[in-house]
Amino acid sequence: MKPDEYLTPQELAKLLKISYHNALLFIRESGIPYLKLGRQYRVNRNQLDTYLQRQEKER
Repeated sequence: MKPDEYLTPQELAKLLKISYHNALLFIRESGIPYLKLGRQYRVNRNQLDTYLQRQEKER
């Protein structure tokens, strides 16, 4: 994994096996940091992995 790899909502949806619409909701409502470049969202892969690990521990 590259240290500065960013995922699009489409890539995020495929990775998490959710719909594109749910990926957009996840980005906006989860509290995970994201970049908004014009009308496009990007999520840092390392921050996503950290977020998911934290969620897994809270279960």
